Amino acid sequence: MRAFFVWMSIGFLWISHSYGIEDNELKGMLLDEFRPFEEIPFSKFDWIRQKQSVSDKQFHRVLTNLWAETEGRVSMQEQESDEKERARVILSFIISLLPRCGDIPVKDFLRDAVMSVKDTFVRWDIIHEYLPLADADEAREILLRFLVGEERLSGGDRLEIYSYAEGAHDGTDSLEKRAAILGVLAVAADREEEKVIFMKVDGILAKRNGLYRRSRERLAMLARHALEPPTTNLYTDRDLAAALKEVRGYRDLARIDTNLASVAAGEAGWTRLENTVPKKWTPVPPETPKRRLSAWIAGAVAAIAATTLGCLLWRGVRRKRR
Repeated sequence: MRAFFVWMSIGFLWISHSYGIEDNELKGMLLDEFRPFEEIPFSKFDWIRQKQSVSDKQFHRVLTNLWAETEGRVSMQEQESDEKERARVILSFIISLLPRCGDIPVKDFLRDAVMSVKDTFVRWDIIHEYLPLADADEAREILLRFLVGEERLSGGDRLEIYSYAEGAHDGTDSLEKRAAILGVLAVAADREEEKVIFMKVDGILAKRNGLYRRSRERLAMLARHALEPPTTNLYTDRDLAAALKEVRGYRDLARIDTNLASVAAGEAGWTRLENTVPKKWTPVPPETPKRRLSAWIAGAVAAIAATTLGCLLWRGVRRKRR
């Protein structure tokens, strides 16, 4: 009889393991792993799912339910607190884990979340995960909203979004999506008030689009920011001066469309020309005094050589006549 109960217990444990765990138990295990100031240990969560036989569907369900329970603790509390910071950590982990739910679509969830969440730090995480999943129109919409539109973020926040847009651009093979991202960044650059932040987005654009790099519009932006007082960041002023000198050295400047309406409608055709700066666009620097002096010396040497050669030939002709 005792052996019977032992085998029954073993069978029950085997069946429990085979059928996984309850949602609340899984939620508790996940919360134990949601720790601040740590990189997300994806391998640990994969191990938990495999050991506990957690399906994509259950994993997604638990994460979205946990989001619904936690999101309000961030949005409703205006003052900073330990509870609010803990809620941020939980939401950040959820955002990063949702795309790992197999084939279950999460793009719409992230899009709705970024539109409703007002907390800056959580919004960063959502945009970071959403942009790689978005198509061209969706990427354009979300970037216009937070870089140009009525919900335009503050300067430091825009720096983060510029970096996320750069990664999304380089991470896609879609020419339409790349064009959409470049168009919004150009509009944002034209409206950028702060020199340091402008140089960030300008660098992204100049490395990825030859027309922007040698455009009249870029020249005007650079010249405008060059008039601002020097920054405490020495690299910013150095890079701006170098970029301004480069653009002024081009023989022919291009024209690009940075009109908000055109970019929003996807009609900025220059953004589809994605070649890096061709060799024929290599800037021609203006002559410096040193260069002019070298040219003068070379000319003088050539003149002396020609005169000497002429004298030698003349003397040779006179000798023959004698």
